[in-house]
Amino acid sequence: MGPSPSEDPPEPPRLVLAVGTEMLFGMSDVQAAASDNIAVSSMVLLGGSAAAMVRAMPALAIGLRVGGASELGARGYESSSGESGSFGRSLWHLAATARYQPAGGSGCYGSASAGVAAIIDSAGDDSVTQWGPLGAAALGYDFRITGAFTLGLELQGSLAGFAEEGARLPRKNGEYVATYSYGTSTWLGLGLVGSLGI
Repeated sequence: MGPSPSEDPPEPPRLVLAVGTEMLFGMSDVQAAASDNIAVSSMVLLGGSAAAMVRAMPALAIGLRVGGASELGARGYESSSGESGSFGRSLWHLAATARYQPAGGSGCYGSASAGVAAIIDSAGDDSVTQWGPLGAAALGYDFRITGAFTLGLELQGSLAGFAEEGARLPRKNGEYVATYSYGTSTWLGLGLVGSLGI
């Protein structure tokens, strides 16, 4: 026999753990300058994230989110002396996050995050890191797989404010010096997120 009309529906789980994978498309160009050569490129990053949230009320969960992503594809260089190597780029973030889901455990949801981002450029064994404030938002839909586990698809957007002057990456031999300039950078992304309620 089902619950009587006077009974309240069960509350959603108090703690939510989420792990996701995402592809981010850079909407702002990055400028890399070495000597008198200037290259302008966009970014496509593939990575993942994890979040732990506590429900402040049935429809609202708040917590922390951490994640990282690396640029797709290999990029190489060769110096005038014939030395060769590879370039790399990665993006990391740590943010406070809030997720609103009217159904309290599945269905449509929206989230917003605010925190800090770090973008790392490397050439061979050398790297340089730039820090900036981060804001992000996502809209998604959770499909219930089991009673406690849902799988969600989401559209993401994020913005980070890095220093306009950029940062310099020197090589140890002093032959190659590159300056990476990002300024205010934006990304759009697609994510697949699994959430477990406890």
